[in-house]
Amino acid sequence: MRQTIIFLMALCLFISIKGYAQLKPAQSQYLVEKGVLINPSFEQGYKGWVITGCTKSLVTETPYLDKSLKLTCVNETFSIKQVSTSLIDFKNQQGAFDLQIKTTASGVNVSSITNGNRDNSYTVISDTTFKRFKEIGFIVGDTDNGIEVYSDTNFTGEIIVDNFKLGLGNLT
Repeated sequence: MRQTIIFLMALCLFISIKGYAQLKPAQSQYLVEKGVLINPSFEQGYKGWVITGCTKSLVTETPYLDKSLKLTCVNETFSIKQVSTSLIDFKNQQGAFDLQIKTTASGVNVSSITNGNRDNSYTVISDTTFKRFKEIGFIVGDTDNGIEVYSDTNFTGEIIVDNFKLGLGNLT
């Protein structure tokens, strides 16, 4: 009987110590996670993005997100682009990108960028609500990868973009 009581006390002590160790926050909970894109939802202004053409501003039109990028264009070309080298260790594997976009006129395109070139371009249909480009595939390049929203022809209208994602395979 005495051995059983000592065993149970030791077991309780072991469980309480192990339980405390598991409840203690891990250092990784406090480290900043590095994503492929810098500032994917414009929460830090335009940091990380190369934006050419049109008049840019930050707005709060996207539900549940703080800021979105808005371009107002009058008969001009534009480009919203970010390129990264963080995926090159995964070259030739399946990549994918997501984004939300709303445009008031036709002529806007979305494309992945692989090794400095546009790849897999898609035309955005103008609408008053946001469109979601989801899990658009591309093959990861060996020098850089990225995403671009652009118009190579003179465009007049507004474009609002937000919530960009770029990574491997399934992004959900």
